[in-house]
Amino acid sequence: MIDLHTHSTFSDGSYTPEQLVEKCAAAELTAVALTDHDTVAGIPRFMAACQSAGIRGIEGVEMSADVDKGGMHMLGYCVDTESESLEEVLVKIREGRSIRNVQILKNLNSAGLELSYEEVEAFAGENLVGRPHFAQAMQARGYVKSKTEAFGEYLARGKKGYADRFRLNPEDSIAAIRNAGGVPVLAHPFTLRLAGEELEEFIAELASFGLEGIE
Repeated sequence: MIDLHTHSTFSDGSYTPEQLVEKCAAAELTAVALTDHDTVAGIPRFMAACQSAGIRGIEGVEMSADVDKGGMHMLGYCVDTESESLEEVLVKIREGRSIRNVQILKNLNSAGLELSYEEVEAFAGENLVGRPHFAQAMQARGYVKSKTEAFGEYLARGKKGYADRFRLNPEDSIAAIRNAGGVPVLAHPFTLRLAGEELEEFIAELASFGLEGIE
């Protein structure tokens, strides 16, 4: 078996790169891709652990793209983690995420939820703060009973705690991955909230931009 979509503590995963590889080895996986959100910082540790465990490691990344409806994530496989052009794009995305996080906190505070950024950071990993960490902080405070409730009541698009952030458009996200020598693959297409002919037309458009696969 293989797993081509995993996350570590460098984004929103529960395990360090080394712990993740241990779990994969225990599950007898033969190949694994680390696809942290908007960062490749965990890749060196992940690849070293894979080599020690006898697992084929694949350098990856997952990037959000801006679409009119639903949500879109683009996976990049076999990317050059030393690519300056890719890192420039990822830095811009991460900076946009940081700006968005400040606004989310302000929105939640305005809604009567007394949270500090330090509380949220305590639930984050080694590099990245995201909405799931806000949800965990809200749950710890007793404001919500679950992450699902946190998103449904506060953090989802259109809710009172939501704030938008910088994203590449689909064409540019594919180009960023290809420019880094990677293979662009559309992640979990159901989040696009498209179906039938509309979905087929959108996939065809992505293919014209250089999309090479669908999860």
